[in-house]
Amino acid sequence: MRTKSFMSATLAVTLTALIGGVVPGNSQVRSCIAGTTYVMTSKTAGWMPTNVGSTWINGPGNATYSSTITATSSFTYSGSVTVSASSVVASAEATFGIDYGTSISRSSSWSYSLPVPASQQGRVLLLKNADKIVFTKYVDNPNCTTTTTTGLVAYVPTASTDNSSYCWTIDIAPAKTSWKQTCSD
Repeated sequence: MRTKSFMSATLAVTLTALIGGVVPGNSQVRSCIAGTTYVMTSKTAGWMPTNVGSTWINGPGNATYSSTITATSSFTYSGSVTVSASSVVASAEATFGIDYGTSISRSSSWSYSLPVPASQQGRVLLLKNADKIVFTKYVDNPNCTTTTTTGLVAYVPTASTDNSSYCWTIDIAPAKTSWKQTCSD
């Protein structure tokens, strides 16, 4: 009988400790499981620059690009707190039902030409479709508190590499270096 009581008490103390409760007779602070969760708030479809573009020319004239190269676009984030790109991408995929990637590449023979207006400097630039994702980061701390950071923004390329997921635009100086909602300058 005493063995059953001892086992029951041991099990109760063990379970209480595992779920973060205070163990009877122990004045130590309870321990919680630490972890990070990303919750997606919204997404907006758009375009981000790749590494593929012509040299700059002074208009009027045609900016032309023609080469076989690998076009690359990557997850971009510049917030005030550290985030895991792969975790944000996984959460965005689960939330929005879209395949994303932290870095998307496509090797191809690229060729395009667009006019640069008079008195302007420009180039042709290949863009990749990418979503602007707004999200919240929740950090569950070992002391059983949660740190919440809202309004974080990442630009995440879609995983598709078919032709419709790329577009060419004329990039008028200064250089296009960030995400845009439309495929135009």
